[in-house]
Amino acid sequence: MISEHIFSTIKNNIVGLETASGSFNIYPLRVPDGISFDLAVVYNKLSGTPVYHQTGTDVQLTVIGKTYSETERVARELVELFRNKQYSVQGDVVATTVRSITDLPQDIETKLYLSAVTIYIKTAKIGA
Repeated sequence: MISEHIFSTIKNNIVGLETASGSFNIYPLRVPDGISFDLAVVYNKLSGTPVYHQTGTDVQLTVIGKTYSETERVARELVELFRNKQYSVQGDVVATTVRSITDLPQDIETKLYLSAVTIYIKTAKIGA
């Protein structure tokens, strides 16, 4: 459920990730081999702790881009998108907050820019 929530929230709110074929450069774990892109977001679950009827999960959203300005724009938009928000997803309450944002140096080999946004997602079953 969390992966679907992350994908759909980013897809529906962040401009610049759609490909010419209509798919989106949003991937779990890593960008697949052979994918050409100007801008992408990769999401990774860092940790998760169930407590009673709630689950808390830290997720890293890594923005990868060919230009510093676009990479930073998307990172800032992700911060605003997930900062202290509450949603209802498939009948469950989902609350998010931003833990950190880290700019990483440009990768020397690929010449790509990276920015990591760590968010915390808490889910609770309604009626539980």
